[in-house]
Order: sequence, then structure tokens, then C-alpha cells
Amino acid sequence: MSRRFLPLASIVFLISGCSETPTRIDRAEIPAPTTEALRLVFPFDSYVLSDSETHVTYEAGDVLMRTCMRQQGHDWKIVRTPKGFTDWRNRLHYGLIEPGVAARFGYHVPSDLQAPPEVREVLAKIKTRQSALTKDEAQAAQKCRKAADGQLTRNAKAPFARFNDFKSKTYDEAQREPVVRRAMAAWSACMRDKNFSYPTPIAAGEDSAWWAKDIREASGKEIATAKADVACKKKTGLVARWFDTERSLEQETIRSNQEYFTKLKAANDRYLENARRVLRSSE
Repeated sequence: MSRRFLPLASIVFLISGCSETPTRIDRAEIPAPTTEALRLVFPFDSYVLSDSETHVTYEAGDVLMRTCMRQQGHDWKIVRTPKGFTDWRNRLHYGLIEPGVAARFGYHVPSDLQAPPEVREVLAKIKTRQSALTKDEAQAAQKCRKAADGQLTRNAKAPFARFNDFKSKTYDEAQREPVVRRAMAAWSACMRDKNFSYPTPIAAGEDSAWWAKDIREASGKEIATAKADVACKKKTGLVARWFDTERSLEQETIRSNQEYFTKLKAANDRYLENARRVLRSSE
């Protein structure tokens, strides 16, 4: 399982109509994250919309869509969205860190593991609505979505791709820092003691043995490896050292690029305020 970042709250994605959702609705029950997983909050997180804030933009887009669709002679059902719930976005930032998840899924974690139930419920409703549209409705919706996009993004543009670059850079740089390299070495030694040979947790998650085309779920060996992975992370303090290092690198990146991050936050704030204004006007 390679390192994944939750899709960033880029303006274009959030109001693009959600014909494809960022998560898949799995039948497997998704366990709530542990306290350790929820503690993974990074400085960069302040510069993207939270899942709860994203829901505000979903609903605002629906309000605008309803007006436009009615003008086109079509109905549009608004998906009402809950707000104020906890983000799970960094749960897999360092791969597996929760014993229960490792024991149940191995490295074949459900795609919804980073999505709280509120997110999964809303995205399922949006997907269901999208799939029920007729051809004429879908064409009208595409035009109305473009108009809604323009209204919600007014004065709220920023180069979000650069943020992704910064995120990847600090993640990679953290692994090269001596304190993290020592912890990685200790993790690898711990794994060898358990008869598993991997240089890093990333290598363990990406072992080709787990990802053959006909494999759909974790084998017993994969589960055993995943459990050892998590146990060795805890024993060596790898996650804490890695997190502290990456957090410091993000803080330094923000200080060194203050103008960019200020503009980024301003764009998100404006986008969110545009959405909230739409919702207030519809009450």
C-alpha cells in the first residue's frame, strides 16, 4: 500500500458535479479511527477545506443547480449535508498504524477508510442521483454545474497544484532526515526479528505478493506482515518521529512561502464564504 494523500479540496474538484466520487462505497464496515490516527493533524491541513467545509460547498452547489435546472424545465433534488464532523484524512498517511485495521484488512484497506460516515453517506446520495439522470437532464446539469462553478469560485482562484508539490516534497524530505532514517532502520530490524525483511513500511505495503491481479483480499501472510508492521512502528516510535519531522518541515515551508500560503487560504476562505452566502440566501 503506497502512500496516499486524500484528494485535496481543490476548487475545481469540489464542484465538478461529483459524477465520480473520491471514495468507493464498500460493504465492509469501516471502523472508526484510533486516537493516534486522529492526532495526525498537519500545518498544511489549515490550507485545504475540511470534509465538513466541503459539504457546505456541495450543498451550495445544489442550491444553485436547483434554480438553474428549474429554469431548464427539470427538477433537482438537493442533497442536504451534515457539518461539523471530524476529518479522517490523514489516517493512512504513514500506511497502517492501527492494529485493528491491520488485523482485519492487511494492506487491502477499503478505499473509504479515510472517509467518515457522513462523507460516505453524502457521496452515495450524490452518486445515486447522478446515475438516475436522463440524457437530457445530464446535459442540462452539465450546463448548470458550469454556471454554479463560476458563481462559487468568484474571486477564489489559487494555484492549488503547487500545494500538492509542497505536500509531496515535505513527505519525501522527512524520510531523509537522520531521526527518521534511524527510526526506519529500527523498524526494519524489528521486522527481521519477526521474520519479515523490508527496508521501509512503504516497501512492505507495496510488496508485489499482495497485489497480483487475481488477489482481492489479504492472505494470511499479508495479515501477519501488516500486524508486524504496525507493532514495529509502535515499538520503535517511527510514526511519532516521522510526524514530528514532517510537521516541522511543513511549518518551515509555510514560513518560507508565506505569500503563497496566505493567498491559498484567502482563496479557500472566499470560496467557502461564497458557498455560505448561497445557503443563507436560500433559507
